[in-house]
Amino acid sequence: MARNKIELPLKDATDPAIADELRATGGKVQVPALLHDGEILYESSDIRDWLDAQL
Repeated sequence: MARNKIELPLKDATDPAIADELRATGGKVQVPALLHDGEILYESSDIRDWLDAQL
């Protein structure tokens, strides 16, 4: 992300409030997770593809 100057907020899933947010949004607490426009991506390859599409 840094190489491509993509800035995304990082959250700590061990924080109970963040874990609750993940569970409420995607139904589970799993990382990595990327939430964008109401859609949550969990798989690294899906996240990478999404990031590549943003360049």
